[in-house]
Amino acid sequence: MFRKILLSNIKTGQLAGAFIGMVIGMCLLLAAIQFYRDANHILNRSGDFISNDFLIINKPVTAINTLSGKSLKFSEEELEDLRQQDFVKDLSPLISSKFKVSAHGKEGMMLPDFYTELFFEALPDEYLDIQTEENWEWPGKDSVIPIVLPSDYLALYNFGFAQTQGLPQLSEALISQVLVDVRLQGQGKRDYYDGRIAGFSKRINSILVPWDFLKWANKKYGHSQDDRPSRVIVKTGDISNPEIYEYFEKHNIETTSRQSQANIFLKYVFWAETITASIIIVLSLMVFVVSFQLILTRNRDKIGLLFQLGYKWPKIRDFYIYFVIIQMLLVDLVSIAIFYILKSRISEWLAEKGFGTDYEVQIHILFYVLFLNLFIIVLNALLIQRQVKRIVGR
Repeated sequence: MFRKILLSNIKTGQLAGAFIGMVIGMCLLLAAIQFYRDANHILNRSGDFISNDFLIINKPVTAINTLSGKSLKFSEEELEDLRQQDFVKDLSPLISSKFKVSAHGKEGMMLPDFYTELFFEALPDEYLDIQTEENWEWPGKDSVIPIVLPSDYLALYNFGFAQTQGLPQLSEALISQVLVDVRLQGQGKRDYYDGRIAGFSKRINSILVPWDFLKWANKKYGHSQDDRPSRVIVKTGDISNPEIYEYFEKHNIETTSRQSQANIFLKYVFWAETITASIIIVLSLMVFVVSFQLILTRNRDKIGLLFQLGYKWPKIRDFYIYFVIIQMLLVDLVSIAIFYILKSRISEWLAEKGFGTDYEVQIHILFYVLFLNLFIIVLNALLIQRQVKRIVGR
């Protein structure tokens, strides 16, 4: 009888509307968080795409610079000024080869006979997005030279050059077993070395070799002692920070990092979806709160009667709070079930397209749900307590 009295005058339509709104809002919020995580996982498998962004910067090439012979290299003063900026976590120059480099196919290997002119660049290992523990060592001058290529190079070979020339397509694992002849020439010296593909970088669009090797080779074969870099890699915490681009524009610096542009887009999509989900949740919460306030108002006389019959006001309050908790648990169950069903379907579709995502339940997402639930329950509990105490004259 106690429960029946307190639940009388409930408008099912109002509660159903608030319930559906909360489910939709919760699903959108979970989808926004998971979308950003999965998109980052697809675009950069190295795992640090969320916490750090990397920009490759250089000075723009213009007709005036070309005609005047103006240097496009960064001075030590410019690097130090850049290093002092708040948006810069760390930076490093990319050193370039100062000698002629060429490569051709090695007899007995699966690659077709080829010859190409190359250039090398190097940067510290911590900026690489490949595993460097085993295959990135260069012990000395008679050792095999490990080389990292941009991922786009292999894609261009497999889906462009190889198909038109009737050549076999090569996987990353297969091509890493191939050796090529590398010729270094400069200062009157010409030497041949074995080169091996050590990995493919999605971050750096350049042909990379170990830092120690290129330092040694520049000293032996290099035609110039100018150590000023033409390109610099900058590590920053937030690629969408407008201060970065204001500084670049002011100091005539440009960047062509496609991955960073994608990250900016992802962050805008993430925040747009998060804001939309938050608005829906807030509106649903308002309906939820108003619905319970109306229930209490309609049952004002009955609550007062129960109080006069000896029922303590905390018991009446607790009944309505438990009702709110049950409603939120139902919202959680329904929204999480819908979210993971949709996530599984989308993940399978992406996997068919060649994009791997994480199928496992993300614990951190459940923490967001828990935090939101606590906020809603505490808010409703405070309002219910105030309303019940006001009704019974406390």
